Amino acid sequence: MPATARHIPALDGLRGVAVLTVFASHAGIPGFAVGGVAVDIFFVLSGYLITSILVGEIERTGSISLPRFYLRRIRRLAPALLLLTVLYVLVAPFALPERSAAEHAGVAAISFFYLMDYARAFFIDHNALAHTWSLAVEEHFYLVWPLALLALAKWVPLRRWLMVLAVAYLAATAWRCLSIDLFGWRSAYFRFDTRLSALILGSLLAVLFSSETTARARNLWTLALIAGGVGMTAFACWYYDGAETTGGWGTLGIALAEAASLRMILTAVEKHREGGSNVLTDILSRRTLVQVGKISYGLYLYHYPLTYWLYGQDWKVALAVSLPAALLLAALSYRYVEQPILNGTPLFRPARPAVPQPAALNRA
Repeated sequence: MPATARHIPALDGLRGVAVLTVFASHAGIPGFAVGGVAVDIFFVLSGYLITSILVGEIERTGSISLPRFYLRRIRRLAPALLLLTVLYVLVAPFALPERSAAEHAGVAAISFFYLMDYARAFFIDHNALAHTWSLAVEEHFYLVWPLALLALAKWVPLRRWLMVLAVAYLAATAWRCLSIDLFGWRSAYFRFDTRLSALILGSLLAVLFSSETTARARNLWTLALIAGGVGMTAFACWYYDGAETTGGWGTLGIALAEAASLRMILTAVEKHREGGSNVLTDILSRRTLVQVGKISYGLYLYHYPLTYWLYGQDWKVALAVSLPAALLLAALSYRYVEQPILNGTPLFRPARPAVPQPAALNRA
């Protein structure tokens, strides 16, 4: 069974680092201008956790219960997003009067139905819910990935999944680079089909920790993935010059974020399996980071409308106002919306510990 058979605090801490980095970028804190690449940490981690759950189920039962998987995804993600969009429709006409109420409602609908990735890529301008493009990317992945793994399970032995997923990862990276040339950097940055590489890389990590993979093979595959992904992106940086330099360097940033995520997740899982630790896992397992990681979904949802509202203010003002407000809203969302609905507990009573299940690990 994949290594996510038990909760790994360092992975929550990694999620906490990622969401705080994204927040710092959106708040305009100096030194975090390119903090958006931290979104790729979320993508790699999501691919890893979801595929660990699905591979574990395949190893145990030989198949995947699609209704159970999709229902859990809905219960985990939709309620908090629905609450955000409802609050946005109610508040935005007063807080952001430059748009009409109908325009705000349209933006909210695009966000709730997970269409913001392609909307931002092709036809919608910047808005206070623009950050939900990454949620749309992940949701599209959740829709198609169980079907892809079921097909793999039917036709390909698990021990050969590594090769299939490695080819898919390199193909996804190549498609992102080609899409910059065909459609431009903006389009390639936001779309599901051009951001698959990080999700597939995370999925490959899950297979690396399946019962079919030896430690030696895991180390060799790790080196090959890092070399292959960064090597292909270095080529993109050489290819995109002049007016397209942003495309090359931006793609390099994505690849480096993917490689860093791969290394951090590998380290966290390996140390957890061995019952040991090192400096990295000690830092990521700090209580504060772990707690931030646990409420990271709500923090990601609420931070951007707040920083968007404060856009143009000094970053210290944006930080002082938006961070406490986002943390409070995220904590309330986690306590009174996300966890009760996910675990079936009453809204206003202390939540009873859920029976440990693979699908609940690290809040996947």
